[in-house]
Amino acid sequence: MIHNHCVNNLAVGNRMSKIYDFLNIRVYRVSSAWKKNRKRRLNYDAGKCQGMIVKNGELTRCLNTIDIQVHHKSYERLGYEFMEDMIVLCRSCHRVEHNRLNKQDKRQLSIDFQEE
Repeated sequence: MIHNHCVNNLAVGNRMSKIYDFLNIRVYRVSSAWKKNRKRRLNYDAGKCQGMIVKNGELTRCLNTIDIQVHHKSYERLGYEFMEDMIVLCRSCHRVEHNRLNKQDKRQLSIDFQEE
């Protein structure tokens, strides 16, 4: 069982860690290393969104070429990303992905607390 003060300390620790990670990512996003890795992924996917959408009742790739962004699937190797650490997404698919990840994070945090 987790006591309220433990949950509060954990939440503060998570927030501080996220702030630190956020600052590191912001610095990285203006670096030449990111520009190189971003370009490499954009070229790999021919500048087309790799998000999945439902079109005519079937699941298919979006392939939009307007307002393209590169999304990190993992920050594990920040600065030394593998191709599979990134994915090209249009703004719409990128927003959907972040919403999905936010919901997943909230569910995981709830599961972690219940297991204690």
